[in-house]
Amino acid sequence: ACGSEPDVLLRLIRDGESLGTSFPPRENPVRNRKLWLLAANSHPAGYVMINQQAVQVLQHQKGRSLLPAGIMRVAGEFTRGDVISICDESGQELARGIARYHSIDMGRIAGYRSDEIEAILGYVFGPVAVHRNDMVLL
Repeated sequence: ACGSEPDVLLRLIRDGESLGTSFPPRENPVRNRKLWLLAANSHPAGYVMINQQAVQVLQHQKGRSLLPAGIMRVAGEFTRGDVISICDESGQELARGIARYHSIDMGRIAGYRSDEIEAILGYVFGPVAVHRNDMVLL
């Protein structure tokens, strides 16, 4: 609804007046999240460089999450929940995703198996660095 309309919010909420345009949510929330990752995040907070085995898994076994074991290097400063780039060894961006760990902690668990995360960090937010539902391949 147009913000310059007098009492527009009251008219919408209290009176149920039909003003403006309604945009219903899409049926697939995972797809919506992935579209948001692409559209709203043109400048990721940092990136992780992954090894060739992780590249193969992400590209050829679609629907797989990024595990810490596949991470070779972490760059930039990001927190849990920030969008990061996932790059191959040449620096080519392969995907974008939402980090499950802070950049410092991601660097500490890089190259390790998922079952070692808690011993290294003293806590665990799950076995993956970036979950497949929070990642979009480019």
